[in-house]
Amino acid sequence: MVAYNFLAKFVPAIKTGRKSHTFRVYGKRRHVRPGRLVQLYTGMRTKACRRIAETTCTHVDRMTVGDDYIMLNGQILGHIRLKKLTQADGFDTPADFFAWVKATHGFPAEGVLVHWDPEDVIRQADTDT
Repeated sequence: MVAYNFLAKFVPAIKTGRKSHTFRVYGKRRHVRPGRLVQLYTGMRTKACRRIAETTCTHVDRMTVGDDYIMLNGQILGHIRLKKLTQADGFDTPADFFAWVKATHGFPAEGVLVHWDPEDVIRQADTDT
């Protein structure tokens, strides 16, 4: 099972289903595969660590982020798809997303876009309250 950590600012968007995927760069560890369980956390490796949800990965896309483009599975996204993707990742604008990727990973950033069923996460959030 793979666990992903999220900044606290993304937790409300995850719990309400607005954020239904996450961009993760390639690194030392393998990313979750479709059909496998994935745990979503905030505050990992701190006393404030808490689980947001445990859900199933629905699919994974290859993704490259440059200074003004996103390539998804080998295709550059147009303006409308770019805006929808960045909003579904919890950012207000594509510019906010690009600024975050640049500050966090630099350009170009290559990795995967991990998707989950937002309804599954919403159901879990409803039972937590």
